[in-house]
Amino acid sequence: MRAEDTAALYRLFGGRTAEEIRRLLAGALQRLTVFLQLPPHTARYARLCLPLLARRTEQAVRLGTLEQLYPMPGTAEEALAPDFVDGERMNDRAYGRLVVELARMDEGEARVRRIFETCRSLADLLDLLDDAEITEEEIALLVRSLPPAEKETLRRQYPTDAFLTQESEIALYRALQELNRRRSKMKIRLGNEGDIEGWMRLVEKVKQDFPGLETEKALAEHRNTVLDFMRRGSAVCAEEEGKIAGALLFSEKDGALCFLAVDPQERRRHIAGRMVEYMLTFMEPGKDVVVTTYREDVPEGIAARAFYKRLGFVEGRLTEEFGSPVQEFILPR
Repeated sequence: MRAEDTAALYRLFGGRTAEEIRRLLAGALQRLTVFLQLPPHTARYARLCLPLLARRTEQAVRLGTLEQLYPMPGTAEEALAPDFVDGERMNDRAYGRLVVELARMDEGEARVRRIFETCRSLADLLDLLDDAEITEEEIALLVRSLPPAEKETLRRQYPTDAFLTQESEIALYRALQELNRRRSKMKIRLGNEGDIEGWMRLVEKVKQDFPGLETEKALAEHRNTVLDFMRRGSAVCAEEEGKIAGALLFSEKDGALCFLAVDPQERRRHIAGRMVEYMLTFMEPGKDVVVTTYREDVPEGIAARAFYKRLGFVEGRLTEEFGSPVQEFILPR
């Protein structure tokens, strides 16, 4: 699901009661029943589920977690892995070469990266966990780095550990549960003045990535700017157990994403994508959103540029910011 699609859901359901949401869903179900020619018993069962779905939707709007309730292929934040294509398995010879290559490599991120560079099938990936003796730490990294659709597939495939016997499958199940636990604790919300100290601790960790934040004076100015945005309701925080893990500033008037940062220790959890989706719920519908980032020939900007493109942003004009060459990226809406 693209960021603008998730934002459309927030606009559709935002501010509505559970009963109003149920009526919207009922109308959509009626049209879907006709379009797909659903059997009567299937349509009846779907109608029975609508009150619960409406209540969950109302709650998800308040918590900013609609993308969890309506899981679809969507954005990924600095993920190592490309999308997998179910069924595109490697031939035996290529698979064997990969197993031998992985066995010769040192354990760690390099092996996980090599798997993602070579493997395009979720079935092959699961086989590799045993055949290549992937460690529990590598499995945890692998799971964190998977695109959302593949995570959801694995959650359905491993709903319980009751019948798991292989160590690799047990490690995979544990990694999925840890991912679920951590995600459930992460709250995306508007920031307030009480968040400023945690916000600035995050900025201290990432200031080298932002031209113009190199000096104490610049940091003090940034602090004042953030407080101003917080008072206007234009600051977004990703907060987990009192820690600010992500920060975003936006301007509804200008249609601009002004600042976006994620704690380096919390990356590959799709925090940035969730913050952008939440921000879009406050933006004027149909108005393009602009952000500036590094230009194409700057190594530091590779991940950021790829991230914005995955969200649906397109390259815009070249310009300068704080004396550094940057490029605008635009999200057409």
